[in-house]
Amino acid sequence: MTALYVIYGFATVSLTMAIQVSTWGDGHKASLILLDYAILTYLFFFNSWFRNRVVFRLLGRMQRD
Repeated sequence: MTALYVIYGFATVSLTMAIQVSTWGDGHKASLILLDYAILTYLFFFNSWFRNRVVFRLLGRMQRD
């Protein structure tokens, strides 16, 4: 579960930074960030297919190395 939290944190921070430096969404950056947080929260914590796919692939690669 810790790996899931770390990946979620990395994904949210990287998308937030990408939105902050872009000029495409001027005036709507806060709503875009909130939308991204909502989508990522759903995918990582409520969508079992996505969550299992991410965690098991990561753990499988870590165990092989």
